[in-house]
Order: sequence, then C-alpha cells, then structure tokens
Amino acid sequence: MVKKYFHEEEAGYWVADTGDNSVDFPDHVYAAFPSGWVEVSERPNEFYDWVNSSWVLNEDRETADMAINARRERDYLLTKTVDKIASNNLRWEELTDSKKSQWAQYRLDLLNVPQQQGFPRSIDWPILPD
Repeated sequence: MVKKYFHEEEAGYWVADTGDNSVDFPDHVYAAFPSGWVEVSERPNEFYDWVNSSWVLNEDRETADMAINARRERDYLLTKTVDKIASNNLRWEELTDSKKSQWAQYRLDLLNVPQQQGFPRSIDWPILPD
C-alpha cells in the first residue's frame, strides 16, 4: 500500500506507518511528530513511492514520463528540422529525388519512434539527413 509522506526541509521525509492518509501537517512543523509517524530516508526521485517501509520505484509512472519526454523530443525534431524543409515548397523543390526520399524516410522514422521495441526506455533515434 502506498502511504502518504510528508516533507519539511528541516525535518526530512515522514510517512504514516499505520497507512492512515488522513493526517495533515501544517507547512512548517518543528515540534515532535504525532505518534505513529516515522522518519524515512530521502525519496530518490518523484517516481518512487513509500511501500511496506521502503522506497519502491513506480516503473509505470517512470515509463509514462519517459514516453511523454520522448514524444516531446520527437515533435521538436519534426518541427525544427523536417517541417522547415517539407513545408517550404521552394526548399523542397530544390532537393534531388534522393534527398527528398531521405527526408521523407527521416520524417517517417521520427513518427515511428513510439512503435520501436523497447520504447521509451530504449530509443534508436533516426539520423538527420545531410
């Protein structure tokens, strides 16, 4: 069961060892904590939950965040590289058929990044055409 924890700069992280999530602390607490609350080690990062007296990585939440960031990177590359050429008729028409094919493949490869095996933990980013 994920338990509520409390962070206060001077006091560190605290969790209810009873699993009771109804206890609420004021913003700045310097006195003793209520009975049933224990001090715990610092949370490794935002993807960890306090479960059964230890920090446990929530891989689903971490993977979801990685996927969001990878899609943002992909969208940025599409906007900043491909769209500048493909959406500009004059620039596009200056390209050879071979270059057009390379740019079309690069765009397709970027769009297919989320379909790669291992996404988002392992991504083989396509290489920008010359």
